[in-house]
Amino acid sequence: MLPMAGVIIAYPSALLFGVPSYLVFRRFLKLKWWHAVFAGFLCSLPAWLASAYPFTGPYFERRWLPDLTLYVMAGIVAGAVFWLVARDSRSNPALQGKRDEAARP
Repeated sequence: MLPMAGVIIAYPSALLFGVPSYLVFRRFLKLKWWHAVFAGFLCSLPAWLASAYPFTGPYFERRWLPDLTLYVMAGIVAGAVFWLVARDSRSNPALQGKRDEAARP
């Protein structure tokens, strides 16, 4: 049940912050690895805020930093993986519809 709660928070966060970040970076800059990592970092913050609310109590006082670290690291790794997939899809002619270049040995 807990992974489903994460999905409910993660997908809207990715749609609200990740997709616009990707479109902005792709339009105005050449997408670099640190752009994707930064966008992953941004996408992880709303998920942490939703899970840490309310920001009081003994659990929050004891676990806010380890939880924040876990969420931020997961966002950074997700951004890096996204960059790897996006980079490979841009450099592969078969994925871009250029069949003549893909057929050459």
